[in-house]
Amino acid sequence: MKMIFNGFVERGVDVRRRVARLHMEAARGRLFYACTKSYQQPPPSGFFTFRTPMEGQQEVVAAILSLQADLNQRHSENVTRHDVTDKKVEEAIRRIDDLHKAFPGGDWDGHRRYHEAVIQKIAARGRPYQDLQAELAKKGLWAFIVGLAAAVWYYTKAKVIS
Repeated sequence: MKMIFNGFVERGVDVRRRVARLHMEAARGRLFYACTKSYQQPPPSGFFTFRTPMEGQQEVVAAILSLQADLNQRHSENVTRHDVTDKKVEEAIRRIDDLHKAFPGGDWDGHRRYHEAVIQKIAARGRPYQDLQAELAKKGLWAFIVGLAAAVWYYTKAKVIS
């Protein structure tokens, strides 16, 4: 971020700190911003001129300083939270990329179709055995019923004859 400060182009945190300090000085009532619009030329005395503090400004300054401390604390917490979130997102992206590389040719849909075909093949292989078991159960039940009927017939025949 470039800022023009007192006629010099400066970069980075130092400029932000200097501007924040000047704002705090202005809040304390010791500075007065003389130039109201950015396109105006600064007065000969410079951008900022000193003035005397007004009554009751100490309480305002104390409130502003406490708010600044609170905001600094919240900012550091947010930065830490964002760093943790960024690391988690990067890990998730890395895992998804690794998962994508695990499929042959990166073809997720082809991999799914392959597994569906294998499942259908296994189901088709087991279907004749299931049909055979059902057929044997039916025929075995009929054989049992016929055998039971024959046993009852022979038993009844033996009792009637004797």
